[in-house]
Amino acid sequence: MFVCAFPEFQDDARVLSALQLWKYHVSSSSFVCNLEQMQLCDNDCDLLDDAFDESVDHLLRLFAFATHQNRKMKPQFRRCIRKIHCNNFGIHHTLHRPGAQATSKYVDIGVLGIGVYPSASKLNHSCVPNALASFSGKEIIIRVVRPVSPGEQLYVSYGPLAANSLKAKRAEALSIYSFTCQCPGCQLDPSIHSYDRLYLCQQCQEFKYCIEEKSCRHCKAEIDWDAVSRKKEVAENFQQEQNWKMAIQTYKTIYHDRALPLGVCYDKLAQQYHESGQHERAVKYSLLSMQVVEYAYGRCSWEAAEELMKLVGLLMMAHQFKQAYVVIHECKDLYQKLGMNETRPLDIVELEGALVMINDIKLGGGL
Repeated sequence: MFVCAFPEFQDDARVLSALQLWKYHVSSSSFVCNLEQMQLCDNDCDLLDDAFDESVDHLLRLFAFATHQNRKMKPQFRRCIRKIHCNNFGIHHTLHRPGAQATSKYVDIGVLGIGVYPSASKLNHSCVPNALASFSGKEIIIRVVRPVSPGEQLYVSYGPLAANSLKAKRAEALSIYSFTCQCPGCQLDPSIHSYDRLYLCQQCQEFKYCIEEKSCRHCKAEIDWDAVSRKKEVAENFQQEQNWKMAIQTYKTIYHDRALPLGVCYDKLAQQYHESGQHERAVKYSLLSMQVVEYAYGRCSWEAAEELMKLVGLLMMAHQFKQAYVVIHECKDLYQKLGMNETRPLDIVELEGALVMINDIKLGGGL
């Protein structure tokens, strides 16, 4: 594993990583790359612009001078940089800084640098991955996020997730890797797994998926999409006015109860109740938001973990300590499974603090 430990994720890190590969006599053939789909000629290189090319030339001159290497090494060097570009992982790291309070001793600085891991580079991409990459220092950790059958291939996401973005946006984000994703999330009709399109039939109350459909699949009733559009516009106006209750009521007439627009409104209404001191009502709508998130993204997802973290805070504010105790442990377990205990240590400190508070209340006879 080779690390360019920079305070920011910069293009120059790829150049220095390539130099490290030469320094330690590691063959770049141990990495995988879609080079046959890339433009390899020096005159037509999308990834390496003129300014970047100058920095490559400068470093190569210094490197060749120090090691007496032939200057014909440039094409090989550029090829190595391309492989690093396609195989690197952004390393998320946290620094420990002593402070007056326990909760202030951790500082998450985000992406510290890039790391190239020959074994991990062989993991293929999927927009619906069954594994996630996290870091402990410079060590990469691959954790599965759902049950995996014997012989089943492990996949990680190179960035976009099917549940989080439209297919066109995912394709654009993946274009830098020079391949067209053919994972299950991209093969399916986007209308089938787009969770903001779980429309509700006005006749039979069965949900349907596709906005292009002319009739309900269940009862065959004709769909009045103009009426649906008008109701959506009314609901969106309520959202702009932050009238979340009316937005929810309107959305319920056109959407299935697990549609993402409803989840967004539940979350906003929970926040509104929290800010007005109505914590029990905030808990109610936070739980509804949680149900939508778990339906859309899965119970073992970053989105679900974030919802659990919010729910813990609301339960503590509502003095619902018994339920908070259960949710705290669920949240900690999910954080550990997803590697979020490493990337978000402040949340773990907050959860531990909540457990201490609950135990103190127990000792005082408050539970």
